[in-house]
Amino acid sequence: MIYQQAAAKELLENSDFLTAWETVWRDTGASVFQSRNFVLNWYSNFPDFPVILVTDWDGKSMSGLLTLTEQNGELLSAGLDLAEYQTWMLAPEKEQAFLEKLLTNWLQIFPDKLLHLKYLPASKSFLSIAQHVKWSKNLFFEAYEQPLMDVNQVDFLETELKKKNKKEKLNRLKRLGTLDFLEIHDQAQFESLLDEMILLNDFRKGAFYGKTYFMDEPERKEFLLRLFENNCLHVTVLMSNDQMISFNVGMKDAHTVYLQGLNGHHPKFSKYSPGILLFLMLGVHLNKTGYHCFDLTPGGADGYKKSLSTSIGTAYDCYMGSEQLIAKLKFKDKIKEFLKPRLQGKKIFGEEYDNLSNFRFKMKLKLKTLKSKLPISRAKEYTCFLNEETQVIPLEDFKWNVLKSKTSCTIHSNEYRDLFLYKEISSNRSIYSVLSDCMLRIENGQELYTIVEKNCLKGIAWYIPVDPKRKGGLLQDAIAYSYLQDPTVHQLDELVKKINQDFSDTVNGESMQVQIAAKNSLFGGN
Repeated sequence: MIYQQAAAKELLENSDFLTAWETVWRDTGASVFQSRNFVLNWYSNFPDFPVILVTDWDGKSMSGLLTLTEQNGELLSAGLDLAEYQTWMLAPEKEQAFLEKLLTNWLQIFPDKLLHLKYLPASKSFLSIAQHVKWSKNLFFEAYEQPLMDVNQVDFLETELKKKNKKEKLNRLKRLGTLDFLEIHDQAQFESLLDEMILLNDFRKGAFYGKTYFMDEPERKEFLLRLFENNCLHVTVLMSNDQMISFNVGMKDAHTVYLQGLNGHHPKFSKYSPGILLFLMLGVHLNKTGYHCFDLTPGGADGYKKSLSTSIGTAYDCYMGSEQLIAKLKFKDKIKEFLKPRLQGKKIFGEEYDNLSNFRFKMKLKLKTLKSKLPISRAKEYTCFLNEETQVIPLEDFKWNVLKSKTSCTIHSNEYRDLFLYKEISSNRSIYSVLSDCMLRIENGQELYTIVEKNCLKGIAWYIPVDPKRKGGLLQDAIAYSYLQDPTVHQLDELVKKINQDFSDTVNGESMQVQIAAKNSLFGGN
């Protein structure tokens, strides 16, 4: 039976139903994403989404449950993208009858809506029904590789950590000072780290995928805090001299930790691959603490996950609906499959096609950038400030080109949070394009300085240290300006003073030069 809204919420307040839910969850060995703690916390933290329950609850007991919600006209699993494996809880012997009944009722109650379950775990009953002639026109599914790390294979993990490139990176990190791998158990300690984790996560995801999940949905933070309190999260960090350089906040159940929740690393430490090192250390740690598997989850299985996995499973992107809706999906999929091998590895408008959604994001940024007649964010002269592509101006000469004025601006160093104060209305450049350029600069060793006034980002500047070893590296310390308004003389003086304070042993402020990309017209370049 399908319960919606008031009827569904009434069930969630029924203690007998909740007890039955817990029993079914344990008896079926379902994942954390089907647990009471996960689903109820999600419904509670995201109250604008409707509650829909599919179950055979008879007032005393039940054998199956599927928790859903609705977004943009589709019925989706409760948790949306926060729920990695979206499926029903059901004993295997009852699965086929439940699915057939679900399909029949679904087509009667929701004739014009699709049910979309992402990364549905494989099961014989599902595959049998999906391939049956009676239901094949009402189902569409696509297989995805599911990389898994068997943490019992400790020899594999330790061998990976001892490989030359990883060992060298570990040794270089250790030469910086103390290096600690920690599991976080204390709620207060987790709360003290969470804001920085969220910042680094949104910075990286925004720069490379155009996704700033926590900035767009602040409710996610409270959701994670509640899950930690309910013992549904496994949190580990890699610290260098008490600075967090990488982290993983993963959902967990009895024997498995999932690469789903929150993870990332500090861009200043990218050259050490701290994320990969953390995942390998985590695998060894999980083995010592009673877990069996680190589920690396589908999506991007051909990248770093492949090198970390010990086996590959299968999960399915599954759609259920009327013949007409499923026929449209199958037609779109045929077009995608026709184009994919013809586009793979090829460049379109200078961007390499990798996957469709990421390609769309890149092209959207490129078109906006071209429209504003600014250099693309990944152009060499814009990221690295190569001498031959850059207009070099002595600092004193540059001061005469800006207006004198006193301002109430404050200047911060390496405060990545300021980047999210950027207002697109003040520029034709999107925030994702800004984040992308800033991420690359930081990874290349440039120091970020932000000029902020009245909770608004007014300017971004960079201190670029001498780096004669880098191809195209500068032979003299420089300040580089990018984005937004011209700095005033007052701001420039304050900036040079701050850089001198931060780098007193290496910076010669009197001979410092201002670097402006030649193609950048924002600050006087040609």
